[in-house]
Amino acid sequence: MRILLLSLLLLTAWAGEAEPVKLPADVQTVLDKATAAETTAQNEADAKILKVKQALVKDLTKLQETYTKKGNLDAANGIKAIMDKLSEEVTKQILDDEKNKPRVSTSKFVTLYPLPDFKGSPAIIKDVGNIIDWNKIPFPNDGLRSARVPVGYTLVVFPNELGGGSSVEITEDTANINGTALGMSSILVKVSPNLQK
Repeated sequence: MRILLLSLLLLTAWAGEAEPVKLPADVQTVLDKATAAETTAQNEADAKILKVKQALVKDLTKLQETYTKKGNLDAANGIKAIMDKLSEEVTKQILDDEKNKPRVSTSKFVTLYPLPDFKGSPAIIKDVGNIIDWNKIPFPNDGLRSARVPVGYTLVVFPNELGGGSSVEITEDTANINGTALGMSSILVKVSPNLQK
């Protein structure tokens, strides 16, 4: 998040105004890669911190039992207070992680988002089986950053208009898409024949 914020600050200063700036593709690609790497690193760090806290609660539980058996209730109660606080933090982190986890889409439509993690004003694609040029989608060119794709559906992304060029298929909810790297000029939503009843 810090890389993204710093990039936005620099771009605003570079442009000399607060309006969004259309970046050259190579600059956007570098920023997208850095943001994705930072998100991955933060997620890995959060997972490690959670494991450390869980191990600490386990160790403290053993110590609390030891001090309770020895009759040192002050130490046992002090340890319990620390454990309660840690347990609260661990529970909150687990719930937050669960809440932020990508969900399998239950919608009957593919939904596109201009920001990672299914954020921003979505575009719901109800047109199945027809190629849609990107200019009909209310995002900037190459502006797809996440998508919810229901089970049995496929989002096909083309680098050229009218479905031209090598395509990329997205078959599940995807929280981080590098639209610039894909090069999007048109899309197609396909549905499994089993769902077309």
